[in-house]
Amino acid sequence: MKEAKIILPIKSNNGRDLMAVHTLLRSNLIAAFGGVTATNAFGAWRSPSNQIIEEAVAVYSVAADSTRKNREAFARIAMAAGKDAGQEAMYFVDLNGDAHIKDVK
Repeated sequence: MKEAKIILPIKSNNGRDLMAVHTLLRSNLIAAFGGVTATNAFGAWRSPSNQIIEEAVAVYSVAADSTRKNREAFARIAMAAGKDAGQEAMYFVDLNGDAHIKDVK
């Protein structure tokens, strides 16, 4: 088995509460992988305009075999959560241990 992670902000870029998105993400991960562990964390990065962005986030972790089906399902769930949250990009670590920052369109 391998561990995979999704990081999702607690609030949207405009300050909207994302609790419904978090609830749906947990449900989707449980349905696909049988369980999920969520931890609170803090993230920060430098924007293209050189501004430091800081925010509270939740880190969702699952353990699963790194099959093509599981890898594709995990990436699909991560990107759907990003879209639902109105994110510009999503950060996740896939079941191979590779980190991704993917545009949400």
